[in-house]
Amino acid sequence: MGARSSAVEHYLDMVVVTGSIPVVPTILLAYDYIEASNPSAKTGRRVQMPVFMEHPMKAWFFLLLTVLMPAHAGNNYTDVPQSLESNSIYLIYLHGRIIEDSGPRPVDPRFGLYDYPAILEVLSSRGAVVISAQRPPETDVNKYAGIVVAQIESLIVSGVPAENIVVVGFSKGGGIAVRVSSFLRRPQVHFVLLATCHDGLNSRATPQLRLTGHVLSVYEASDTLAGTCGSFADQSPKPESFEEIKISTGKLHGAFYLPLPAW
Repeated sequence: MGARSSAVEHYLDMVVVTGSIPVVPTILLAYDYIEASNPSAKTGRRVQMPVFMEHPMKAWFFLLLTVLMPAHAGNNYTDVPQSLESNSIYLIYLHGRIIEDSGPRPVDPRFGLYDYPAILEVLSSRGAVVISAQRPPETDVNKYAGIVVAQIESLIVSGVPAENIVVVGFSKGGGIAVRVSSFLRRPQVHFVLLATCHDGLNSRATPQLRLTGHVLSVYEASDTLAGTCGSFADQSPKPESFEEIKISTGKLHGAFYLPLPAW
């Protein structure tokens, strides 16, 4: 992506973030984007959208570039909750492979601590209903994608609008999210791919996969394991929308191990 617009830079300069967690990851602004485009969606707060967010694609790009004030806490579940509210935002977070093998707070000698509970806490802090479960070792990505597709369909059948559903996947979890997007084929669902695409997961290696829905890819400039997902987005049929952001934290793949403000 190119440089941020001056309007975005000005807005960022005005943002003040406080609280025990110093900065909230920028993907949380997805809730505000969804709420702006769908007034019935309940994210726990109302926001005044800047003028440059009137165009949906600009808004989708902006939601990954900035942070807002903290809001009330939401809820975390390992599966679709029995009691659903159709105007809530439902976020499915799919973690990286290391959580399968080493538990919820593993430490990688190259990338440091992966604080899965902290990420879930921050994701739910904006009032969304977060659905995330620790997968068993050697989970099959295609089979687990089927589980997530079933969760999404369950939400929709129960009255949750597809546009109120966000699937966020990191690393192997991102690979699962790509498959969910390809299998599901519901254009209103939102997908955020964090450090997802690599030599074994791209348009040439997996030509049978197609991105659908509103897709946002975020990757780290110093990451040697993952990069751009642009080749997927260029395949026909193309997703409903696609935006991509390259961040530069210098933390390699570990840029997504903690709830950093960059993403």
